Amino acid sequence: MKEACGISIITNFGCSNNCWYCVMKKHPLFNIQHEWNYSKMDKFIKAHKKYDRISISGGGEPLNDIEKHREFWNFVKKEKEKYNLLVSVHTRSTCISPLILKKLGIDKIVLSIDNPERKQTKFILDCIAKGLKMRAVHVATKNSRKSDIESFINFCIDNKVEFSIKKLHGYDDGNMFLNLKDIIYKGKKKAIFNNIKFIEDKDYNMYYMPDNTIRDKFLY
Repeated sequence: MKEACGISIITNFGCSNNCWYCVMKKHPLFNIQHEWNYSKMDKFIKAHKKYDRISISGGGEPLNDIEKHREFWNFVKKEKEKYNLLVSVHTRSTCISPLILKKLGIDKIVLSIDNPERKQTKFILDCIAKGLKMRAVHVATKNSRKSDIESFINFCIDNKVEFSIKKLHGYDDGNMFLNLKDIIYKGKKKAIFNNIKFIEDKDYNMYYMPDNTIRDKFLY
């Protein structure tokens, strides 16, 4: 297996966002109805605790219907405390109180955005105020509005928020990923380029999947 950058637990808790570019819709595990094997998951986390963190992603929306999946979140919090790990969650949700997120044991929110809206910047500021770390991720598509992304980059710089631009998987992005790179490299943002990351279309982590399998590839 490859040398991973970290570990991810891929949930399959459903989602109401219906993003047209969602990679999970075409994934073989999209409709898997599962029960977590917590013993196996614990061994997976313990074996990779050197990474110092757990990333929770989806598979839909990891924060969908929290009460229904309370057992999962209780397990994650216990693992965090047991192995002294940080927990980050990839989400599009902006309607959950930062206090609730902290009670779940979450340390960092990775917020997926399309073209930024006020509710997203407000959520980011609310999370920061409650002590959560923040990273915003934008998937570059033909619909990306470059002027809005530039403004959002300034917002991230001013509020010390990490920002990533991710390459679209499985669709034509109209060269938007490269165009946004040019804006950063050639424009006034070049001096702060280290605060902005570009994520290529590939796998980076080891993945604990919804069917309790462990893989080094999620997308392919």
